Amino acid sequence: MNFGERLKASREKAGLLQKDAAASVNVTSSQLSRYEKNKSDPSPQVLKALAALYGVSTDYLLGLEARYRKPNGTSVVNENIAQYWDNFNELTEEHKKLVHQITVALLDTSRKEK
Repeated sequence: MNFGERLKASREKAGLLQKDAAASVNVTSSQLSRYEKNKSDPSPQVLKALAALYGVSTDYLLGLEARYRKPNGTSVVNENIAQYWDNFNELTEEHKKLVHQITVALLDTSRKEK
């Protein structure tokens, strides 16, 4: 994933429209669009502001870190796990308990097979 793709994906994961994100960091929507299309690079100040707004590190946006950081600061090893975590958090408490029970059962089975 390149810088623009990471930037756009991070904005979308944060649930922000391009125009709202742009306004939050004091750039135009068209300028943010250029960043997301890799047609222009943000200044260091704008890069820091976007990372803070999206809840990720600047290293993540720049491709120097393969981890996605959740808005609460916790680190997720890759984006598949980040997506899984996002989906899991949308479940009801009852369904979360069911996922936990299934996971424990699968781990027990897997360990017995070794």
